[in-house]
Amino acid sequence: MKRFVFLILIFFFSKSQDFHFSQFYEAPLLLNPASAGSSKADFRIAANYRNQWKSIISPFKTVAFSLDSKVSFSSSRKNKSFFGFGLTLLNDKAGIPQLTTNQFQGVLAYHIPVSPTGYLTAGLSGGMFQRQINPIGLKWDRQFNGKNYDPTLPTGENMIFQNFMKFDLSAGLLYTYDNASKGVWFQAGGAMAHITRPRASFYGRRDFMNFKYTIHSHLQIRPEQQKVIYMPSLLFVRQGGHYEITAGSNFRFILGDETRENVILNTFNVLSSSFQLGIFYRFQDAIIFTTAFEFKKNLLLGISYDVNISRLIRASRFRGGPEFSLTFKLYRSEKFKNKSHDF
Repeated sequence: MKRFVFLILIFFFSKSQDFHFSQFYEAPLLLNPASAGSSKADFRIAANYRNQWKSIISPFKTVAFSLDSKVSFSSSRKNKSFFGFGLTLLNDKAGIPQLTTNQFQGVLAYHIPVSPTGYLTAGLSGGMFQRQINPIGLKWDRQFNGKNYDPTLPTGENMIFQNFMKFDLSAGLLYTYDNASKGVWFQAGGAMAHITRPRASFYGRRDFMNFKYTIHSHLQIRPEQQKVIYMPSLLFVRQGGHYEITAGSNFRFILGDETRENVILNTFNVLSSSFQLGIFYRFQDAIIFTTAFEFKKNLLLGISYDVNISRLIRASRFRGGPEFSLTFKLYRSEKFKNKSHDF
């Protein structure tokens, strides 16, 4: 029976839902490849860490790293289109069998101005992912000696898995509206992952990864003469028969004398720091409390915690898991200051 359950879990995790982050807005390249180069900064580096279900079982841990930048091949002031490029690294370990996914992808995006305040972007990411299982930590019925569990006893199981590595491809579209004079920034996009539908079976069967569809939107509104920015976000993800809906808002409070005029003039050196508080709801799963501190547009540290409210609360006792994000931005040149994508 345990072997049957174990195999069902392997099939479920290897074929259905991918990893996810509660602070999805702080993992833009993992959300949509069209996000590469979408920051006002010349370089952006992001790191994310998630630890979930430690209160119930061996925790599910996800670590991700991404970096992106941009380049323009035209010296004409009329041609404001440019390329964004980047890469992503991810390591995800799930449960006692340590179902591990390692992923590496390169990302390329092309940003085209469609109005004085709008950009349309198409992006593509491709690379390799690898999966493996370590069954050493599993316990089996035959290792029960009548009184206690004895790990020295043979399991009687044939646990030979074919670790595999496959090529994967994703694509996305993104629209950005940026009007700093009105204090409004808006972004909406959609992406499709696993376009190549790679095989995801440890036994060589014809089990393919399901397509993953993502729709997301982010809004920033800063009323004039106020030191608060309203930052609602929405995420919808569908993969196979599973879906995720997360909605909520962060509230950024400016510390210091930053004004909207500073933003319009792009005077990065005088921008002050800020901190954020927020709350999100993941449909039928969790309430997410968030906070973050940003230092002069260069460094942002975000922390969130999932409070589980699903039917699993009898075991979780409302405990979901913490998540951390760290984003570093570098402003090197004047070249892209008029191609602003964020406050």
